[in-house]
Amino acid sequence: MARIDSFEPIVGENPKILILGTMPSVMSLEVQEYYGHGRNQFWRIMGDLLGFHRDDPYEIRKAHVMENGIAVWDVMQSCERKGSLDKDIKNAEYNDIVGLIRSYPSIRFVIANGSKARDVYNRQFREALPQIEMIPYYSTSPANAIAYEKKMQQWRGIIQFLE
Repeated sequence: MARIDSFEPIVGENPKILILGTMPSVMSLEVQEYYGHGRNQFWRIMGDLLGFHRDDPYEIRKAHVMENGIAVWDVMQSCERKGSLDKDIKNAEYNDIVGLIRSYPSIRFVIANGSKARDVYNRQFREALPQIEMIPYYSTSPANAIAYEKKMQQWRGIIQFLE
């Protein structure tokens, strides 16, 4: 089982929301993009909310997210995992979420992209960040079989945090 590393955060000047995933999938690591699996619905949701197309070049998608006050990172910096499923994660090391939020005091909300990110955040970071409201959302992963419309209905809630 190989050790894998996450990516650097996507973060602009004054983010209001930090969206936290768990770890990049095998496909994301191959293409070196957050949510790089073609069936992951993250970029489709962000595009529908923020007015860009999920198939736009990665740099353009990242720019739209940052311009709209959203930062993206993973709770884990590295781990051992065979395949892409969160349930297979072993020996995790965590990103400095506390340090990032202290560096960007404009962040007021954390959105957990799925239950594993929520659980890790609650266990590792919540106590050190009592001023931050963490809201768990449905995972955008293709492993989460919830219909797009239902995911989108929940994810639409981030707009209120950006105003």
